[in-house]
Amino acid sequence: MGRRLFFSRAEREANIHKQAESDQLVRSYKSAGVSFTAESGRDDWLPAPFDLGQTADLASFLSQLEEQGFADFDCGELFLTWRRVYEIKGSQDYGASYPLLMLPPTSPLRPCLASHGSFSDADFSIFISGWVASDGAPVRENPRITGAIITTHQQVALLEREVWQTLAAVAAFHERKMHDRTAESNRMCWAGIRRHAKAANAVLSHFLESTVVVAPDKLTVELRKTEIAGGKVIEVLPNFPGQPPGWLQTFDRFAQVRDRYEVAHGEGLTHVVIAPEVQTVLQEVKRMPARRVAGERAEAFVRNPFATLGPDADKVIDAAQFEQARAQAGISFVRFTARVEHDRLNAKLSVSLFVEEGDGGSSELLPFAGPDELEKFIAKVEGRMA
Repeated sequence: MGRRLFFSRAEREANIHKQAESDQLVRSYKSAGVSFTAESGRDDWLPAPFDLGQTADLASFLSQLEEQGFADFDCGELFLTWRRVYEIKGSQDYGASYPLLMLPPTSPLRPCLASHGSFSDADFSIFISGWVASDGAPVRENPRITGAIITTHQQVALLEREVWQTLAAVAAFHERKMHDRTAESNRMCWAGIRRHAKAANAVLSHFLESTVVVAPDKLTVELRKTEIAGGKVIEVLPNFPGQPPGWLQTFDRFAQVRDRYEVAHGEGLTHVVIAPEVQTVLQEVKRMPARRVAGERAEAFVRNPFATLGPDADKVIDAAQFEQARAQAGISFVRFTARVEHDRLNAKLSVSLFVEEGDGGSSELLPFAGPDELEKFIAKVEGRMA
């Protein structure tokens, strides 16, 4: 029997459907993320995810991610950055569907970091010197790293998020241009690498372990209400997460805000590198004598610290944290509203002052009996203002 040259329309459609059912998605790992493509090479699979046989559920999930802006689709390739992968894995909305991505299991390996030279050296370097297992035993081989994927002779695995962030920070350190490799830049980079390395429980060399550099990009403002010479004064304490002991004493020691502080504590020394936005806020705090404000300036500050602390305050200070600090310091606002009652003939019957806490606290109505009770009335009002 000879070979058929023509097929009916029904036969062609059945053949296409059979090919679609046998098609599936394949993944590829890259330094920037993971990509998904159809095994057949077709570039129109995303709008029809259920044509992809056994990987139809995966294709449907990827279609949802692309629609929500988590992934990019171009020329038949759907791409997820590693940052997005970790976001999906830890998301309340998408975490339950994360297994559909069928990524490798999480690796227990931790990196070892070492350095060459000092911060002031032009060739100062921070690098991955090796890996250790979860029990601390060194890994004898040199694993291959592709983005967030680590490959050893035993398995292909996904790095812990903190480990991947550590490697990304080290890579960014080496990608700097030569004219950017200054001592201050080296310190700032190490501060960022160290933050991720500590979260990843990485093993640090003696120099890196003993050289603590922190570069806060946020401040937590604490408040303390005191009385000096009979007047109410508010003390402002600018702190930050991970601050070393003695930070405020060191900050107060200098008349001007510095780019960097060296805070000694016991046998340790911590370098505190001040980012420009944080420096702007600290300069406004430094203008307060002994970090204290009183009178109308104090009231303006506790009501709206962002107007007092400069244009970068909204980037550096969290409004909710400041409100919490204000409440913990026992600072609240009192609103006074005069009330006058009249009879039908518009004759004045009574005069009172309605007092209420600005934060939704208690309220009280203070009646004003007349001129003879003025001193008692004033005393009540001052009592509510205390």
